[in-house]
Amino acid sequence: MSVAVPLETPTVSGPEEGPERSDFWEYLARKVGAAIVSFVMLLIVGFVIFNLMPADPVSAVTRGRPTSDAQMENLRHQLGLDQPLWERFLHFAGNTVTGDLGYSFENNQSVASLIADRLWPTILLMGSSTLISIVLGLWLGIRAGWRPGSALDLFVRLPAPARLFGFHALKISRGAGRGQARVSGWRRRASGR
Repeated sequence: MSVAVPLETPTVSGPEEGPERSDFWEYLARKVGAAIVSFVMLLIVGFVIFNLMPADPVSAVTRGRPTSDAQMENLRHQLGLDQPLWERFLHFAGNTVTGDLGYSFENNQSVASLIADRLWPTILLMGSSTLISIVLGLWLGIRAGWRPGSALDLFVRLPAPARLFGFHALKISRGAGRGQARVSGWRRRASGR
């Protein structure tokens, strides 16, 4: 005597609004909320640290140049230092959100243009180092995976070689300390800076 067991046929359905789908939106909302809280905290900490500095910003701008009291007050007014602290913070936060990063009296140009001038070298450095680390990491990982337990496999699994390799690569790129290549700064030939 045999018993027939009915077989269930699998059904294929499209994406549903199930628990997996709602978990994604909750996760995304948490991450976006955390990013906003981090940004607000960064604004607050940056503003508080700047306002706790013992130096007077107006004195720093004038740098000991002969300036009358009326000129000092006028500059305080232009910089907004005569406003209440909460009003200065709202002004600071609003300018930061809209991309108005202020003016550098040191370089006589806007801070946004200073950042823009240094953006391409930063992207070039980050991009090339990321590309080198991906290619080298994949190559070393594949080679070490071919022979588990080999010296290369053990070497690749250690965390210290990455730091040592970076240090020695920096030394080699500098010409072994002879200053043949600059590590900090970017100089354009056309501007002569």
